[in-house]
Amino acid sequence: MWPKTPEEKAEEFAYADDPTFSTIRRKLARWAADNVSVIKELKPPQPPGFNNRLSANWKLPLQIAQHAGGGWPEQARRASIYLSRTPYEPSMGVQLLAALRAMFAKNRTQITSEQVVQELLADPDSQWHEYRGRGPITKNQVAALLKDFEIRPVVVHPTKRADVSRHGYRAAQFEDAFARFLPPEPNIRTLKPAAKRRESVRMFG
Repeated sequence: MWPKTPEEKAEEFAYADDPTFSTIRRKLARWAADNVSVIKELKPPQPPGFNNRLSANWKLPLQIAQHAGGGWPEQARRASIYLSRTPYEPSMGVQLLAALRAMFAKNRTQITSEQVVQELLADPDSQWHEYRGRGPITKNQVAALLKDFEIRPVVVHPTKRADVSRHGYRAAQFEDAFARFLPPEPNIRTLKPAAKRRESVRMFG
């Protein structure tokens, strides 16, 4: 589920139960009654750093996943780690969106995949130099992160020559993702000089 944009209105969820939920609740209660004696004896491995309350909160979901078998234990483990992150820590995908918004703020309407990687790696201390512990991020890894936002590389023309083309991204592709996943930011390409000065004073002064 994606966050809504500031302009979107969400319909209120005004009820807590209906016949479908009642059926699901009944089936879950029966499953729990049939399996509780086995589940309570399971001791699934806890992710690193899961101690005290955090461990207690995730004990039952991880036990249920272990009892379910198949790929569920690993999925539950990944979910527990992801959902237990520090609330203000953005995902790598959202951090990439923020970096791209800064790139497009430089009076750009398009950017090649090579340029994206070059600018991500321009800061020698950035996290992109050791992406997932496997060295500098690549074009393919950038594309994989953006795929989660339904953004894919397209053919762009980095010069005015129509016969010179590269794979990359257009600013228009990001409008929806920027609105949903990033905090509002003034459009510096459309601010007048005086407004830019006032905004600088407000942000840094």
